[in-house]
Amino acid sequence: MKLNSIALLALPVCLLAQSAAPPAAPEQEQAIVAIKERATQFYGLLVAGKPRASEEFVCEASKDAYYAAPKSKPISAEVTAVKFLPDGQTARVVALLEDEYPLPMGTRKKIQKMPTPSLWKQENGQWCYFIEPAPERKAGEPAKAPGTDLAAVPRPKLGEPPPGVKVEDLPKLANEVSASKREFRIPADADGQDEIIVTNGLNGPVKLQCLCRKTPGLECKVDKLFIGHAQQAKLTVQYKFSGAKLPQGIRVVLWIEPFHTAMSFPIVTEEKK
Repeated sequence: MKLNSIALLALPVCLLAQSAAPPAAPEQEQAIVAIKERATQFYGLLVAGKPRASEEFVCEASKDAYYAAPKSKPISAEVTAVKFLPDGQTARVVALLEDEYPLPMGTRKKIQKMPTPSLWKQENGQWCYFIEPAPERKAGEPAKAPGTDLAAVPRPKLGEPPPGVKVEDLPKLANEVSASKREFRIPADADGQDEIIVTNGLNGPVKLQCLCRKTPGLECKVDKLFIGHAQQAKLTVQYKFSGAKLPQGIRVVLWIEPFHTAMSFPIVTEEKK
């Protein structure tokens, strides 16, 4: 069965603050070879339809987000570029992924190759796939005005970078989608519900997908699949208590296309009884 395409494979790629000098040239060259080898193995497992095995290549801090994400099974994958970021500790990998991607404003799909960025960091002597948490805004803070690159593209295509927009600029544009607050709050030992309002500050539509860990009595959903400029969608978490307290540490992940990025919201529980 064809799994949901693209959403996982290009998670947020942001330039990190400059905190250390990049490795010396010979060391950097060796690291690039090691990163490319690890990334090739990682994507090879996804091509083979083995997403569970690919978890071995994911950084420990990113495993929960990776586990909750919709997986993709691309037709082919080729790592085409590895470049260190200014912090000297993180590398951006670009892989050319061949898959079925949706055509704009329709249900038809087309097989094509798309450059897909990801972040890699070193952990316990090995390079691993890193999912950087999306930046959070303060509650009620409005979305910023659209950037000049996006203003020239009134309707970005879903499933691929908007024309004229660089792959590395996608995370910056994705930050124009804002949330009314940072977390959900519901009781752990009683029925409860909470909502977060998501606002699209872009000059074009975005596609939303809401995910959370499968837990008895817990439901997370988004009321709209697409929202246009200045439109809003409602994220809802609902819990039906059946005798077992809701576990701590559950997060709701909202995937945003065409920017292949995610917003993560923790569910904070409170005991009522």
